[in-house]
Amino acid sequence: MSSTLVAVLAIVTTSSAAEPGDAPRRPEPPPAPRVMPKPPAPRRAAPPPAPSRPEPPPAPKPPAPPAPSASAEAESNVTDHERVLDRIGVGWFGVSNVMVGTEGDTLVAPTLGARFWLDGTMGVDVALGLVVGTSGGERMTPVTTMDVEGPSTFGILGHAGLPLAFHSSEHYTFLVIPEVNVGFGRIKDTVGGGTTSSERSQTGLRLEVGARAGAEIQFGFIGVPELALEASVGVRVSHQRLRRAIGDEDVLRVSATGLQTLSVNDPWDFFRSTVAARYYF
Repeated sequence: MSSTLVAVLAIVTTSSAAEPGDAPRRPEPPPAPRVMPKPPAPRRAAPPPAPSRPEPPPAPKPPAPPAPSASAEAESNVTDHERVLDRIGVGWFGVSNVMVGTEGDTLVAPTLGARFWLDGTMGVDVALGLVVGTSGGERMTPVTTMDVEGPSTFGILGHAGLPLAFHSSEHYTFLVIPEVNVGFGRIKDTVGGGTTSSERSQTGLRLEVGARAGAEIQFGFIGVPELALEASVGVRVSHQRLRRAIGDEDVLRVSATGLQTLSVNDPWDFFRSTVAARYYF
């Protein structure tokens, strides 16, 4: 039965294929050959990593500064006052005037001297001022010419003190200074004329005892501890004797005693009477 069915189907198929009028069919082209994919290229092996450079050793630490020596530390603690204890300070001591006569004449003899410290707390001041002068001229007449002597001056002033250092800091020292001033002055001239001329003499004596208090400032802050300025105020007992004479005869004598403190009539008087400068050699 099955074989019969297969035969019938074959006949039907043959008959349908052989029907007239049908165009012959083109043979189907053969299938394109399949292109086989290329095998993947072999992977290159990664280059071996470059050998790492060894890290440089750390820089050595700078050497620690040397510890200050005991002598250097002691030097840094030395005050300007202590640096000049073995030196002599030369300068002006702020005293200069000697009054002479009874007419208010004054001779100026600035006291220049030295200060020397015996130790850190006590010193010695010694100063001297001096002024000497002469003058003259000629008196002419129709008949003759005569030499005429002018006034001559002489003055001397001495100062002595005992500075006491009560406190000393880096650049200044607080001082109290007991002191003594002694001065003498004289002015000579001629009065009258001809046979009646006479020599006139005016003299003055100054004696003072007192004390000053102030500070000596040294310039160590600019590297010059040897340079110092002293500013002070004080009080003193003053005694003056004035005399005027013509020939050998005294005409007038005046004496005065009093207690004095600082007197400043003009601004520059402060520097002339209360400020003294010195340099320690």
